[in-house]
Amino acid sequence: MGRRIGASQRAITYYETDGKYPPAPVVADLAAALGVTMEALMGRDDIPEPGHASGLNLLGDPDDRRLWKKFRQLRNLSDRDQAYVFKTLTMIVETKGADRSA
Repeated sequence: MGRRIGASQRAITYYETDGKYPPAPVVADLAAALGVTMEALMGRDDIPEPGHASGLNLLGDPDDRRLWKKFRQLRNLSDRDQAYVFKTLTMIVETKGADRSA
């Protein structure tokens, strides 16, 4: 694998055993060598495909892509902060929805 992507065996072993993620260019090379997406390689295959039941079009609509990226960033927050963000978002959506129906 190291030869296929231009990395040493030591580097490949480090990524496999230390549980550290390689730099983005190495991830891209590994994904290409294995014939998978970078997301799948990183265990993040939860991105909806175009036409998915979510209604998101991540390949064609920049607004959908921007929103999806922001929501994925929420995973980096603590559980408490995530709950706060979702509670706030729910309150805003419900208030705006009530404004439209009035």
